[in-house]
Amino acid sequence: MSKKIKTEIDKDKSKSLILSIVLTIALVVGVPLIVYGASNSLWIIMIVGIVCTVAGFYCSPIAWVHYSNVKAIKRVVDAVLIEKMESVTEISKQLQISPRVAKDRLTTAIQKRYIMGYIFDGENLTLNQKQIKKKRVISNHCPNCGGKMEVFEDFNFCPYCNTRFEIEK
Repeated sequence: MSKKIKTEIDKDKSKSLILSIVLTIALVVGVPLIVYGASNSLWIIMIVGIVCTVAGFYCSPIAWVHYSNVKAIKRVVDAVLIEKMESVTEISKQLQISPRVAKDRLTTAIQKRYIMGYIFDGENLTLNQKQIKKKRVISNHCPNCGGKMEVFEDFNFCPYCNTRFEIEK
């Protein structure tokens, strides 16, 4: 079974979903808290209920709209990174959205750094040939202090204890 790497857009999508659910629950829980707090003269509970109701009422629709936008941008990111689509026209046809919407979502994905290593000219994506090659990780713990780190081929000092590493090539 392959382990899926969680990208930044996946993290943002998860955070947005959790926030949307919490705000929706706050709306539902807030009303009974107001009634319970008011009927038993528990003013703190009533105030918490009012805050939950107001936050849920005003913020949950905004959070759900934000979640749907992140989900739509994720679909464009997947079209580029997984399905290897490189033009606005291609993406718009595949996702059945207008070219303007595809371009806007693609631009947002690039600005938020969900898609990196490409040059976008407004219509087509091309792989950036000047992209820095990734370094190969040699170790992830310092043998001296045990500090969590990444030792690369061209990096041979621990940032915590300054231990020098002999890197074999």
